Amino acid sequence: MFNSRIRFVIYSGVVLVSCMSLVSAGSNSALLELDKYNVIWNTPGTNASSSMPIGNGEVGLNVWVEENGDLRFYIGRTDTWSETCRLLKVGGVRLSLQPNPFAKGMPFSQKLVLRDGRIEITGGPADAAVRLQLFVDVSTPVVHVVGESAKPVSVRISADIWRTAENILAGNDMEAAWTMGGCPFPIKESADVVVDDKKDVLWYHRNSDSIVPFTLKHQGLEKYSALVKDPILNRTFGGHIIATDFAKDGAIALKSREPVKSFNISVAVHSSVTDTPKEWEEQVRKISRKTASPAKAMKATAGWWAEFWNRSWIFVQGDAAVVSSMPINNHPLSIGADSKAGSVFRGKMSRASVYGRALKDEEVALLASGSPGNVPAISDAKLVTVEFGKLPSNIKLAGRISVTNENNVGLALFEGGHIEVPGDKELKDSMTLEAWICPAKNSGSARIFDKVTPGGSDGFLFDTHPGLALRFIVGSTAITTSTNVLKAGEWNHVAAVYEGNTGTKRLYLDGKLVAGAGSVYDDQPTPSLVTRGYILQRWTSACAGRGNYPIKFNGSLFTVEPSCTDPKKQANPDYRRWGDCYWYQNTRFPYLPMPLSGDYDMMRTFFRFFEEGIPLCNARAKLYFESDGVYFPETMTCFYTYGNRDYGWKREGLKPHEKLSPWWWSAWQQGLELTDLMLDYYDHTGDDKFLAKELIPMAREVLKYYDTRFKRDDKGKLVISPAQAVETYWIGVTNDAPSVAGLNAVTARLMEIPEKKVPKADRVLWARMQVSSPVVPMMTKEGVKCLAPAEYFDPKRNNCENPCLYAIWPFRLYGIGRPDLDAAVEAWKRREAKIMTGWCYDGQAAAIVGLTEEAKTQLLTKVRNSNPRHRFPAMWGPNFDWLPDQDHGNNIMLTLQNMVMRNDGLKIYLLQAWPMDWDLDFKLHAAQRTVVEGKVRGGKLVEYSTTPKSRMKDVIVVDDAMRGLK
Repeated sequence: MFNSRIRFVIYSGVVLVSCMSLVSAGSNSALLELDKYNVIWNTPGTNASSSMPIGNGEVGLNVWVEENGDLRFYIGRTDTWSETCRLLKVGGVRLSLQPNPFAKGMPFSQKLVLRDGRIEITGGPADAAVRLQLFVDVSTPVVHVVGESAKPVSVRISADIWRTAENILAGNDMEAAWTMGGCPFPIKESADVVVDDKKDVLWYHRNSDSIVPFTLKHQGLEKYSALVKDPILNRTFGGHIIATDFAKDGAIALKSREPVKSFNISVAVHSSVTDTPKEWEEQVRKISRKTASPAKAMKATAGWWAEFWNRSWIFVQGDAAVVSSMPINNHPLSIGADSKAGSVFRGKMSRASVYGRALKDEEVALLASGSPGNVPAISDAKLVTVEFGKLPSNIKLAGRISVTNENNVGLALFEGGHIEVPGDKELKDSMTLEAWICPAKNSGSARIFDKVTPGGSDGFLFDTHPGLALRFIVGSTAITTSTNVLKAGEWNHVAAVYEGNTGTKRLYLDGKLVAGAGSVYDDQPTPSLVTRGYILQRWTSACAGRGNYPIKFNGSLFTVEPSCTDPKKQANPDYRRWGDCYWYQNTRFPYLPMPLSGDYDMMRTFFRFFEEGIPLCNARAKLYFESDGVYFPETMTCFYTYGNRDYGWKREGLKPHEKLSPWWWSAWQQGLELTDLMLDYYDHTGDDKFLAKELIPMAREVLKYYDTRFKRDDKGKLVISPAQAVETYWIGVTNDAPSVAGLNAVTARLMEIPEKKVPKADRVLWARMQVSSPVVPMMTKEGVKCLAPAEYFDPKRNNCENPCLYAIWPFRLYGIGRPDLDAAVEAWKRREAKIMTGWCYDGQAAAIVGLTEEAKTQLLTKVRNSNPRHRFPAMWGPNFDWLPDQDHGNNIMLTLQNMVMRNDGLKIYLLQAWPMDWDLDFKLHAAQRTVVEGKVRGGKLVEYSTTPKSRMKDVIVVDDAMRGLK
């Protein structure tokens, strides 16, 4: 990896030199501001859910401390593929100290020092305090742990190895192996190997088998095997632990020979394809020998991170106030049914209350104390209480429901009816819902509270779905318990709590927490949730962004045991929902914010990955469709085939091009999106070598596929069919918006490249494709013109995407300063799916068309999506994917960036969707190696500048008139 990265630096040296020369006087103040967002914990954790991510771009760790005296971390890399193509952890490491400085009640601090790229841990009383510094060397794949203690301590370091036996994949392990998912025959992974070494600890995993030959044959590509460099066969990965003046303590541990006051431990982490295990051993030992001293490595690492943070920044002030993160609608509050009188509750209910704040654990327990009908002692935030012995006059009973008295307790008997409570406009932020319920036997899923459109995401509900479980949904996010937690025919006290400022949801049964998480940690508040979300996501991307393979959308390098996220899901830390494949619509997200943040070096891994796939993809296009050029499957393996799960196992009577998964039968725009991002890179860097060697060849292959695959109509326009509009519209689709928008955007941008830099044949192709590109599809919806998902399509939807928005984002054909803004705004307002989590791109689309309040709402909701079971604030999701959800985190970055600045050719639009009640400091990058800095105070842009100064003429500060507002 690091040889490759050096190649990147030389290749785009003009960029990095430019970045370093632009370190301004404001950099020191920016680093001081950055320090406010260091993550600091004052108590140890319990398991990997308490971990901090750290890395050097290739090696990533999850680091936490336990009260038993152990520092622990899991190790990941981007290239640790198993025999079955699962991306495995390298393993784990455990550092144990005695006497224990981290025992409960002892002084403790764990700090992520962002500016230096290290974690600092202190523990123990002042006269025996221990200080640990952990970091990953920025120049080599080596983890360093530097320890100091006021008094001598015994130190033991051991490898944590869980692959101790051959594993035949099944259950959750098979779920994490997408390429081989549903395989009709057993597949297995070998056990790890511990090397018998008298001095050090050395372990590895080695693949003596590979699914690549089988997959090529299965997909009709066997004759092209010479075009594929098998990344799996003979891949060996593992770790090498060394510590000066330590002795072996068993096969997998080292121990200090005597108690010490200082120590240095290093773990070299290596992955490569080698002919023999011995060759890999020699390579990893060489890495250990050549690693810099801890002091030099720490200094170099801190220097790299300081330069990284000085490239760009966005600091927001004024967003910390609690906002309405709960969707609001005009439905009355329903008790015992949904807003259309469906999903009815059958059984008895005694008291039902709504509180306008998130009650604490002990308060919920108080409400559950005693028996049904007891009067709660909490009244400060009560908005609604329905006590059936004394119904308020404004309560409406609808359908078959009767109020009675049983054992001196007023209750309602629900036999198909429900209750409506009007006028709850105050219910818009934090809340608690609680009730005493006695579900009838065989009552099925039923609403307890409801204020949402059925099937929509414009409110909240609390019900017994599925099967006497508890479920709580706010907007588009939900938490559930396991089934059958409720007792039919018996009284149960149920409660649902929502914290509007964090998005945290909790479920309680009989006063006990059964889902979600409470305030487990007393960690420091943050000055700005928006700023913290942006900074920590950029940190997470940088920790994994310079490896041999792209960042995995479904957890990056920082996945842990799934039980940390879902207690019902048991597997080891190798688990990863959605497995090994690269979905383009997901994998793109970490890379799309990088041009504006100036992180060009990390984009190169992404480009190289697809460039190296051109030979096989070209051959497949010819074999499957008799076409020239390339297309990239939406769901693609690390060796460029379809996942076998998507391609299909039952192939009798099928031709090689016939895939069985309908989700991505005929979606083709991935190469256009890639080319568009490569154009961004070129516009920003001006790297002519990249243009000639990478961008032009990629554009050639992508456009040739459209040119030769699809027919033209009598006007010479392409008829893109068969097609689909991403995963949502499958049937009757012609000229899907993503392909059409991509063709128009990419060809227009290519034609702007100076003619002298382009081979004549390529320019002829670009011009032909530009005039052949269909018009971006439009439609009339409720009498209003707006962008359409395709020129022709069956309206049946199969997923929750909005392909009509592709012309706004990622292809940016519509937006502030461009024609037909109204059609784009109406498309956003009338989009079918309205979602604020995961891979949904509504936020940046709203910002691009100038919808300030809408973009603000999207952003404030997104930054509150951190999983409550995990301690680190940027453990997003899992949403649609897995945790930490890299789609979600990078959508935070994209939404915020587009609210602040957008680059359109030479034009630089500032504040196209900026809330005037938020202050702002920013430094971002634009085309032609331009850096833009500015400040917003009190609703005004009080200062801005460009480097070089000549670009000031291209800056446009957006006002309401440009947004179409009066």
